[in-house]
Amino acid sequence: MNKLIYSVIGTTLILALLASFFIVYVFDFSYSLVFFAGALWGSVNLFLIKCLVENLLSNLSKNYIKVSLLLVLKFPLLYGAGYFLLKSEEQAVIAFMAGLTLLLLTTVLLGISYSLQERT
Repeated sequence: MNKLIYSVIGTTLILALLASFFIVYVFDFSYSLVFFAGALWGSVNLFLIKCLVENLLSNLSKNYIKVSLLLVLKFPLLYGAGYFLLKSEEQAVIAFMAGLTLLLLTTVLLGISYSLQERT
């Protein structure tokens, strides 16, 4: 499962970087930057969710300091940064959401790929 999550994060960031070059050419540099920020925000969010779930559901002794640090990073800081990024430019909301949606698309496609590989 860790391999799938790390593959999703890496593939999303590579695709976002490639798509950002296209967005710079077609639209503007600011849209490209916001698109990549959306993909990066989604990737960091997925990584923090993975870390939280691993620490909360592990059979070993739970490290509550690490869990509380992850909760502080995820909810107030990450979501606050996303809020201020969306609030700063109204036209860039579409680019941010497109970057965030790229993470979901990558997750679905890599999930299908991994499930097909397990069958063969």
